[in-house]
Amino acid sequence: MRNLFLFLIISAILFYNLILTEFDLIGFIFLSILITGILFYVYFSVKSISKISKIDNHYKLLICIMIIPFIRIAELFMDFGFFYEFVIISVMLIFAVFYFSYYFKIKIRYTSDCMFLIPLIILIGELFGFLGYIILDIPEYSNFSYLFLLIIPLISYAQEIYFRGLIQNLIKKKAYSFLFPGLIYFSVVLIFGFKPALFLVLVFFVFSFVYLKTKNIILTILGNIAMGLVLFGMPVIF
Repeated sequence: MRNLFLFLIISAILFYNLILTEFDLIGFIFLSILITGILFYVYFSVKSISKISKIDNHYKLLICIMIIPFIRIAELFMDFGFFYEFVIISVMLIFAVFYFSYYFKIKIRYTSDCMFLIPLIILIGELFGFLGYIILDIPEYSNFSYLFLLIIPLISYAQEIYFRGLIQNLIKKKAYSFLFPGLIYFSVVLIFGFKPALFLVLVFFVFSFVYLKTKNIILTILGNIAMGLVLFGMPVIF
């Protein structure tokens, strides 16, 4: 039942990104109702705000998932240009992860385990980036520049510590630790179109597997950065 409820919440976020992104007012109301409903559900389930830091992973996961619709609401009020919006969103996501990982006592694994795999992970990331460049025809989807490449590490870091360090760490069952973060990620990158989103979520599953096996988020951060620099750097260079 809990997994079904999580699936419905993720479906609601996906519905927003598919249908309501062009309707600011309706989207704002929809996301506000979603966030408010989840927070009330968690509050009345635990009966006390003072107990929220001690709740089980199901409720922690619901709260952490709400970071995405909260940032989507913030986006509705942003008009700073493509580059600055990516910076602001990444910083917001990093701050949220730091706060909730501390509040909920979630350990993001920065370890020295399996560091010998760094060259291999970077190579895999570069290969995915090159494959994406060939398959997706990135210039068709974006107006990326040299300036954007400078913030690829920031975006990659924010993405990894949220989806892997926070969300994946809260899900104990291996199958669900792949499925739920992947669905949330798919709903986020759907703004680039269905084909790019499908490609990116497949890469996401590969890095989820790496994190699951190595328990070292440094590896997936480096792999993500390598992929991003090649994927978005190739159109700029060529």
